[in-house]
Amino acid sequence: MGFTENGAVTFMETGNPNLDFFFHVAPSAPESTRIEYLQGSWRRNPLTTHKLVANLRGVRGTGSGTLLAA
Repeated sequence: MGFTENGAVTFMETGNPNLDFFFHVAPSAPESTRIEYLQGSWRRNPLTTHKLVANLRGVRGTGSGTLLAA
């Protein structure tokens, strides 16, 4: 459990590694965190993970760009 910016109680993870990967992987996240979420997502469903990685990059500058290029 955690807290939102407004102080409300919230869950920190969804229980679905693919969904957690999509929502928690951000440029500001430490590399170790990004790798952990990537590995969890891959173990759950490699095809979905491929799709998520492809969609992290927005074609009009709306995505995370080179987020996983490390």
